[in-house]
Amino acid sequence: MRTRRKAIALRKSQTQQNGNALVWALLFVVISSGMVVSHTIFMTAERREVDVRHRQRALTHTFAQSGLRDATAWFRAQDTQPVELFQPLLDLTATPPVIDTVDPEVGLVREFEISGSLWGRYEVRKDTTFDISLQRGEIQPGRVWDLGSRAYLYRRKDPAKAFDEAPNRVVATTALRSEIRGVPLRIPTDAALIVDDVGDVTLADGSIVDGKNVPAIAYPDTGDIAAVPVGTGEARGTPPLAPVPGLDLSPESVLSMDLDSFRSLADIILEPGGEIPAYIPDNSVVYVDGDLTVTADQRLAGRMLLVINGNLTTTDGSYSALEGLTYVLGNVGVRGRFHLGGTLISPGTVTFGGGGEPVSVGYDNTQLTALKTAVSAYRMSRSVRPDEHQLEPDIDNTADLDPTVTVGPSTEIDYDVTVDEEVDIGADTVIRDTVTIGKNVKIGDRVYIGRGVTIGDETVIESGASIGDGAILGTSVVIHSGAVVLTGKSVPDGTVVAKGDTY
Repeated sequence: MRTRRKAIALRKSQTQQNGNALVWALLFVVISSGMVVSHTIFMTAERREVDVRHRQRALTHTFAQSGLRDATAWFRAQDTQPVELFQPLLDLTATPPVIDTVDPEVGLVREFEISGSLWGRYEVRKDTTFDISLQRGEIQPGRVWDLGSRAYLYRRKDPAKAFDEAPNRVVATTALRSEIRGVPLRIPTDAALIVDDVGDVTLADGSIVDGKNVPAIAYPDTGDIAAVPVGTGEARGTPPLAPVPGLDLSPESVLSMDLDSFRSLADIILEPGGEIPAYIPDNSVVYVDGDLTVTADQRLAGRMLLVINGNLTTTDGSYSALEGLTYVLGNVGVRGRFHLGGTLISPGTVTFGGGGEPVSVGYDNTQLTALKTAVSAYRMSRSVRPDEHQLEPDIDNTADLDPTVTVGPSTEIDYDVTVDEEVDIGADTVIRDTVTIGKNVKIGDRVYIGRGVTIGDETVIESGASIGDGAILGTSVVIHSGAVVLTGKSVPDGTVVAKGDTY
């Protein structure tokens, strides 16, 4: 009997222990789930914040680049070249009206609506645009300009006020700089082929270098008796071969700049082994950063300035029909069907023909003149950099707030936020758009308040709390530190949400 009572008591004890364990397990699950939900809400808010800032900065970066391109187009459009004075005009009485800018006192300025009250603006200011021709080795002013473009994303509440004057508010800003210049070609002399040593030229059977009324092949006059091209091809011209004193084939002489500067101005850049575009627009500036090989399944055609920082090789079965200037810093080995109307320059060895298909280079002053005119126009460098002359302006998040409102450092307040009297907002807090905050509200540090939130009078939100989009907090609500109010939730008057809890 006694043994039976002991067994019953033992079973009761085990049942009670199991029940306690189950209660603790359920409590752990509830707490863990709350922590997971809280962390998820917090991370979602953080991701949303990063995404908003990224999109704002991306927009202003794009606008600043648009300002640089617009200014480049303005320089290209001026009747007198090169341009020595940056002076965009606004004259609505002219026929047709001149609308270079909306603010000629500042420089080249454009403003445009993005969506609703959100507007964009870019400025290429006269006081941050510099003629740097002398610094770049140019004697004539106006050939090289350094442009600065600042872009703004702002909320336009009052069109009669300046973009940065309350109640209008700047949301984001970016400033960039870039150089513009043309490529002033200085072909060393009039000839179909210009080389460093005529003895390094091989003209195989069926190849022709034709200077027509100028020399076929020009080379430096060293005072020695020059060799003649090897092979049975033809060199025709007046004369066929011409020694030229002081001939300089360096990039600084031919292109008026070093290769790095030239590369930054190129329309098309080909890496070694890269695919040749099926279509290259006329008057393109093309830079090959290494060897270029044109195979049987490729074609190189069009009027262009082609600069190859390596060797040029074309193979049997390939087809090239070029006009303009081809400048090869390495060696040239041309086979297949190949024709160049203009000039070819190379300080290396040059071999034409040998595959049975016609190879010809014929001097063409008409093509060269058209190319020179086109590439000498201003073009924007690929080297766009952050502005070094314009300081980052302070974006005032408190411009239209009541004087009794205090805002801590590094706090971001979006547009269309309404804040009543005697409100205290801590540091590093984010308040998204269309939020309404009542009187005597206290908001701590590192708080996130989502879009469309309404916060009643006398409410306290402690540090690290997060309020989801569209939530409604009644009067005298207390949200303790680290607590989370979920999206769209309504918190009644006087409610207290404990530390770390999710409501």
